[in-house]
Amino acid sequence: MRNSATYYLQRYPATTSRFRRVMLRKIDRSLAFHGGERDEAEELLDTLVQQLTEAGWLDDARFVQARVEELHRKGTSRRGIQAMLMQQGGPSDLVRAALDSLEGDPELAAAVKVARRKRLGPYQPTQERRQERKQKDLAAMARAGFSYGIARRVLDADEEELIELEGAALAGG
Repeated sequence: MRNSATYYLQRYPATTSRFRRVMLRKIDRSLAFHGGERDEAEELLDTLVQQLTEAGWLDDARFVQARVEELHRKGTSRRGIQAMLMQQGGPSDLVRAALDSLEGDPELAAAVKVARRKRLGPYQPTQERRQERKQKDLAAMARAGFSYGIARRVLDADEEELIELEGAALAGG
């Protein structure tokens, strides 16, 4: 079990709860093939999780903080980050603390990144195309998890304003 656990953690960073789910699936497959008692295997898993936590291989706070920063750099909205981390088993208090630790206005900065990456609003090739696609661009921003106010602020800006918005959002103003 230890070999399987270390191999998994070397390949995939994980929260404690996600690690437990993966290992329990492995245990169930092994028990179905080899036989044995699930309670006994769960006790071994509990001991292993404790040892890996003490050794620093499992650290929910570090995982959540790193994942929040990574998703923020990619332009994921606050709601999107929260949903992804909750799905991955991140404790809600750690997720909130990591989101609160982001400097500036992370939601605005992320919205600008999404607009640039998806070529929305001011990144449309022509003004006519920008007007034609306004509702579709708003819908794309909403699907990405941004509020109507932030989406409008980003999509209504011109390119120079967007650069200023992003700079102000990253600086905290």
